[in-house]
Amino acid sequence: LIHGIPNARTHAQGMKETYNSLGYNACTILTPQEVVAIDPFLLDFCASHSQINDTGEHQWNDDSVALWRPGGCIDTSVFLPKFYEYLKKHAGTYVNRNGELKDCFRMKFDKEVTSVTYDDKSNKLNIKGLGFKDGQKKRECFDYTSSQYLFCPGEAIGTLRSLGFSEPEYAGFAGPVLKLNIPALPDELAKYQDFKHCMEVHKEGIVLAWQARVKEDSIFIGVAGTKAFYGDRVPQIGEDFARNRHLTQLNMINEVLPEFVSLALRRDTKGRELTWTDLLVLEKKGVLSRWVGRRAVTYDGFPTLGNLYHQGQKVANARCTTHLGSGGVSFAPGVVHASRLCERENTDPLIANVLRYADSRRAPSVESSN
Repeated sequence: LIHGIPNARTHAQGMKETYNSLGYNACTILTPQEVVAIDPFLLDFCASHSQINDTGEHQWNDDSVALWRPGGCIDTSVFLPKFYEYLKKHAGTYVNRNGELKDCFRMKFDKEVTSVTYDDKSNKLNIKGLGFKDGQKKRECFDYTSSQYLFCPGEAIGTLRSLGFSEPEYAGFAGPVLKLNIPALPDELAKYQDFKHCMEVHKEGIVLAWQARVKEDSIFIGVAGTKAFYGDRVPQIGEDFARNRHLTQLNMINEVLPEFVSLALRRDTKGRELTWTDLLVLEKKGVLSRWVGRRAVTYDGFPTLGNLYHQGQKVANARCTTHLGSGGVSFAPGVVHASRLCERENTDPLIANVLRYADSRRAPSVESSN
């Protein structure tokens, strides 16, 4: 959804042409009627951002439009445990040296790695164990034929460096998240049982990533966006930045889904500007939760793939696949493939160039020209 942007249709047309050039031929600009047909819960938004034309149909205002484009979302808290069970089942089992039956594939959730330990008996630099935030240390008990460590901290820039590895220079951006979990009565849940959408909402200078759905006995709406450059500083929840951004996010939710914000506050909020007091009321009721943190990108914008280095020395049994950025899901198969090839002699010039540009030791270079 796009609103509050002059000549919104022209803006959307440019986005559409970009998607079409990438092969997304189903991308199209939608009328208000088409939006409501796809998602009836956006009726209020469409009605308030359009006017009835001479043919009796709603036509977008100059500053509003909707674009059907590629995208999607998953609930990772639901998906990952189920995906783990699937992988564990299909990977099978083995019998260890003690005669115990073990799963071939095992995953530990909520175990933040904070340190690595090296094998002091090896001629090469080999990782031998990990340390965790809860104080636990895990060290290999056996001399395995092969033991590989793969680090994938995603957009948590600075993680490789904190573990003692080389990491490219990066820029940090503060990013707020706001979530509503609105308790609903049984008859309300029945009314909203089909409520579920995933989208972006664009406004002048703002883009919100947006998920909404019925979740057990409540209605969930979560938004993230409105980032700002923060360098190396970590934003705090009580700062003006977080307060202002979270109030902006709440008002954008009210602009798009006033019916649900009205349900949360138990009063009509349609067409009204919400205040910090309104936000605090929702927070005190446990309906609204806020978060602010730092995400980042490397200065050159490239992913970081392949070998890892500690104090200039290559770690023989470790590599990384990280720093993919917001679009990482789209090209994840490609970077995984390239990262796995880092130990081979690459005759393919494309793979060789990818690994060169994505080297974890890379640093900004200044090129001079005559």
